[in-house]
Amino acid sequence: MSIITVTQPSDGTTIDAADVNDQVNTILQDYNGNIDSDNLATSAVIAAKIASNSVETAKIKDANVTAGKLATSAIFLDHVAVTTSQTGITTETDLTNLTSTVTVPAGGRSLEITVYLPAISTTVSGDPVIFSLVKGSDVVQKAYFTVTGAYATGPINIHLLEEAVAAGSYTYKVTAARAAGTASFGVICDVGYPATMDIKLI
Repeated sequence: MSIITVTQPSDGTTIDAADVNDQVNTILQDYNGNIDSDNLATSAVIAAKIASNSVETAKIKDANVTAGKLATSAIFLDHVAVTTSQTGITTETDLTNLTSTVTVPAGGRSLEITVYLPAISTTVSGDPVIFSLVKGSDVVQKAYFTVTGAYATGPINIHLLEEAVAAGSYTYKVTAARAAGTASFGVICDVGYPATMDIKLI
C-alpha cells in the first residue's frame, strides 16, 4: 500500500466509535502484511535485520558483484613458492615445501592447479624424469621430461583442471622420480625464479 493518512478530529468535535475504528482499521490494513517500500525509510533495511542465508541468487542483480565484494579466498585458494633448490632425486621424492592444503567450500567447486618448475638438473644427459601432482595419496596428473645436457633451459608446467570437487579439505603435493636410467635429478630455483604451485576455484 502507499503512504497512509488519517483524518484526526478537531477540538470540540463529537466523535463516535466509527470515527476511531476507521482510523485504526486504516493503519491495521496497511501494517498487517501489507507494508511496502513506500512505508520504509531509506536506511530501514540494515544488515542486522536480514536473516542469515536468506539472500538468494535470484535477488542479486546480474553483472553487479564487484571484486571488492569477494572474499580473499573466493577464487584464489593458495600460492606456494619455493626458492631453495633440491637435488639428489632418484626414487619418488616429495618436492620440499611444494605442498598445499586447501578447503573447497560447501556445494563443491572445480579446481585449477598450476605447477611451475623453472629448471631441472641431471647427472646423466638423456635420462627421463617424471613429475607427479598428487592429491592425498592419488596421482592426478603427470609430466615426463628428458633432460639433455646439465640443465633443462625450459621450465616445466603441470596444469590440471579438476572438475566437480566435493566440499572438504584436500592436500596437493608434487613429487619427482627418475623414470629410467641412472641419473640423479634436481629442481633448480631461487628467489628470482621460484618453483610455484597455485590453486584456484573456478
